[in-house]
Amino acid sequence: MELQNVNFGSSKNERKTANVKESLAAATAAQMVPMVSLTALPAINKMSKLSTGLAKDEIEIVNKVAEQIVDNTGLRKKGLEIIDYGGSSAVASGFSEKLMELVNPLIGTANGKNAFFTDKPLKAMGEIIFDKNKVVINKEKLSLAVFHELGHAFNNNLSKGWKIVQKMRMPGIMIASGLALFSAFSKKSKPEEGKELTKFQKVKNSVRDKSGLLAFTALVPMLLEEGMASIRGCKWAKQLLSPELAKKVKSTNLVAYTSYLATVAGLSLAAFAATKIKDKLVAKKEAKLAEAQ
Repeated sequence: MELQNVNFGSSKNERKTANVKESLAAATAAQMVPMVSLTALPAINKMSKLSTGLAKDEIEIVNKVAEQIVDNTGLRKKGLEIIDYGGSSAVASGFSEKLMELVNPLIGTANGKNAFFTDKPLKAMGEIIFDKNKVVINKEKLSLAVFHELGHAFNNNLSKGWKIVQKMRMPGIMIASGLALFSAFSKKSKPEEGKELTKFQKVKNSVRDKSGLLAFTALVPMLLEEGMASIRGCKWAKQLLSPELAKKVKSTNLVAYTSYLATVAGLSLAAFAATKIKDKLVAKKEAKLAEAQ
């Protein structure tokens, strides 16, 4: 059922047309747009190659320095622990396996294509896999990413302001996704003859018209917090690693940031596309109905 079919101030003409097919078509098209995030695959592969290209002694140095950061910053006292996850896991070969690495953080982490910080217990099948306050990473295959994840841990444990920004990540993603659905299952309100739009209709039209921008705005906190995590990580790397290794940490963080940009672009474009596609389909339908009368 479309939003405009519920009596929220819509005109009589708007309530007469269900536009179910148009809504579903717009929603389906909008859900396909975030697939642009697949453009992050080359970036993820590049990030992985930077770590796997290290010599064994360099990997040991990076991991040792990471533990040193946990001690020096006071994160150890906060209970933070770095978990080595995956070991010698198999490398994904087919497209479906590579896609699973992208969408499943545990598979990606095991294969050295992802790493993460969790501020709450992580469960699977009802059982706790990792307790809260853990950086989970494949120390052999993605060691350079540990600095960025420690940046997240620092933001969460030792910075009240950045912890708040970090907490805005999931609400932002939900808002951006919700805007796409709202635009797909609603339509632009038009005033009845001789009348003006209601306040609700004006607000609804404004939200739909600016859905892409609003989605992007909701995701800005995520970009800011990701950026700060990388800045902290690069600072520690510069202080404690050789210039060559510090440069590789910086490159890893820059390449990884493109994946977040791709996610934001995908969700923002989805909201924008839902609005444009739905409006175009409805206009086409209404034109045909007008011709038939």
